[in-house]
Amino acid sequence: MRSAPPVAVTCDGGLPWAGLQAGLPALAGAAVAAWLSAWVDLPPLAEAGAVFAAAAAGGLLGWHWPRPRPAPLVWDGACWNAGSPAVAGQVEVMIDFGGWLLLRFRPDAAATPVRWLAVSAAAARGSLHGLRAALHGGPARPAGGPRSAERQPG
Repeated sequence: MRSAPPVAVTCDGGLPWAGLQAGLPALAGAAVAAWLSAWVDLPPLAEAGAVFAAAAAGGLLGWHWPRPRPAPLVWDGACWNAGSPAVAGQVEVMIDFGGWLLLRFRPDAAATPVRWLAVSAAAARGSLHGLRAALHGGPARPAGGPRSAERQPG
């Protein structure tokens, strides 16, 4: 079996990733404000205002929070490399929405932390199909490798 051809993409996540990074703090702010409002026993209109204000503040904070720079992800036909400078490691698909992927990159060096990479179809351009082939195909198996149970003689 041949391995997938080399592919390189830029992992910036696009608008969905930015929206998620703003949406989660907005939801957290709204949840905390709703809990505090109910605990203090605010009138419904004041409670709604507090929840809205906390959600807006959390969303703005999440939107303007410094995001990691776009990272290159490269499959050279034998191994994965990510980041700049390139670090070798393993990649796992965590979420695949067709036009958007969330990947977990585990560096081979134990001292280097795990990195989450989001790839949008816009950032991958025409390489999204090649990226999926490399992610799901993995490295080539040797020709004399183990056979499946239905092909073994006996």
